[in-house]
Amino acid sequence: MKKKDLVAVAVISFIWAVLTIVLNLTQTYWGFVGVLFVTGLFACLVAFLVKKIGSVLLFFCLGGIFSIGFDNLGLGYWKLLVLPLMGVVFELAYFGLRMEFKNLAVDGLIAAALSNGALPFLMMLLIKGGNRDILSYAINFSIIAALSGICGAVVMSILWYYIKSTEFVVKFQYSS
Repeated sequence: MKKKDLVAVAVISFIWAVLTIVLNLTQTYWGFVGVLFVTGLFACLVAFLVKKIGSVLLFFCLGGIFSIGFDNLGLGYWKLLVLPLMGVVFELAYFGLRMEFKNLAVDGLIAAALSNGALPFLMMLLIKGGNRDILSYAINFSIIAALSGICGAVVMSILWYYIKSTEFVVKFQYSS
């Protein structure tokens, strides 16, 4: 990755951290769904803009670092382990698929759904030690998280369709 890619990922991660902290201030169900939506949206933005393997993983790592003192995902310090794992899931799905259907980045939708959907299971395995008593809750939460990720990815795909040919994006992606 080039220096400009690193700076872009860092700026996007910082904005993500601030937005998720603000969204989760209410500590409500809908605030958390908003956090998951924004996570899918920004992860897809990084993937679409930077187009380099490791960029989304870096986004999640930096996002965890920037929001370390805040409870934006309900994970505490576990987010430093869970977020990079979500980034790995996103990267594997996104760069493994590379599909587009009528200007809709299907790979981004699937990657956002899988990475967000993995969050409850990662939480269950790492924080609760794989406690099977909460498996049904994790499955329900995973479905909601995946749908939130899909919604965020759809919104970013629509926005990306309109901004990908702007002068700023073209210069960013193709200048050295």
